[in-house]
Amino acid sequence: MLGAKMNGWAFLATEIDLVSKKFAEENIIQNELGDLVRIKLVEKGDFLCGALKDEPADVDYAFCMCNPPFYEGPDAAADRTDRRAAPPGQFGGTATEKATRGGEVRFVTKIIEDSLILRTKIV
Repeated sequence: MLGAKMNGWAFLATEIDLVSKKFAEENIIQNELGDLVRIKLVEKGDFLCGALKDEPADVDYAFCMCNPPFYEGPDAAADRTDRRAAPPGQFGGTATEKATRGGEVRFVTKIIEDSLILRTKIV
């Protein structure tokens, strides 16, 4: 949102959770950024290729920014938080935001693989 607000940059944001998408859209509306930021619901397991598969072919993207899930499953996330207190002010996140099959390593690997496929689309 800062890039849109301060620099007028356009963003395509993705979300796999319908409730989180709704909150994100409300945030965009409240900040009057609807003409610059669009939230797209994607399937869990979709990475860059899945997110861009039905987007206009003539649109290029400058970069990809994401917050990867860090854990392989909800049990791993719960185990870590049981051992260490969360930093003050940290948002705990939903289960879909904190965990994915294969954890952070698989997530980053898929982003790299999709980046190679989309090397002319994300410049």
